Amino acid sequence: MAKLTIYRTEVIKAHHYEMMFDLYEDFLKKAEKDYLFYVDPINLEKVFECIRERILRGILLFENDELKAFLIYSTITSSSVDINIVHMIDNENSQERLNRLIDELFYQLKDAKIKKTITFPLLGVQKQHLETLKQQNFKIVENVIMAISKSEFQKFKPCKFELTEDLSLATWENFYFDNCSILLHKCFRNQRDALYELRYRTI
Repeated sequence: MAKLTIYRTEVIKAHHYEMMFDLYEDFLKKAEKDYLFYVDPINLEKVFECIRERILRGILLFENDELKAFLIYSTITSSSVDINIVHMIDNENSQERLNRLIDELFYQLKDAKIKKTITFPLLGVQKQHLETLKQQNFKIVENVIMAISKSEFQKFKPCKFELTEDLSLATWENFYFDNCSILLHKCFRNQRDALYELRYRTI
């Protein structure tokens, strides 16, 4: 007789801290190699601080009452939901786990008046979720994201160059803000990123 797997999702709350500790530690150990983090991710205490302040939100996935995966996302922008990380304790049932997490995410966002776009950079091992996301009607946007490990980053040396007569360097002042915003808008408004990230099309 086949073993029955019962799935359950829960929105991350303060009382989940101890329950989530070991799984998050597993993510921290794999962050650089498996997820191509080039700086250390925030620790679990900071995650829960951000959740209390509604900067981050998250979903836990249980299989037969055992915590197996989590999804962390942010909604601090008015135009999109950004999935920051999906981590699973192993690769078993990865497609089903992701479907359950995404379904719960959709449910949590169903009454949102904002959020026209959900973004999810598929860095490192998360590339394995590509086909599952297509089935969830995600639009796949081809892009290149350069991820440099901490050890590689430390090898970089400051760039030395000479300025021509029509160029100069200056420290940042707030009065540069408006002109810089216009410049960045012109540079990015027609780029591929603007297809899915609305912030690139606004000033």
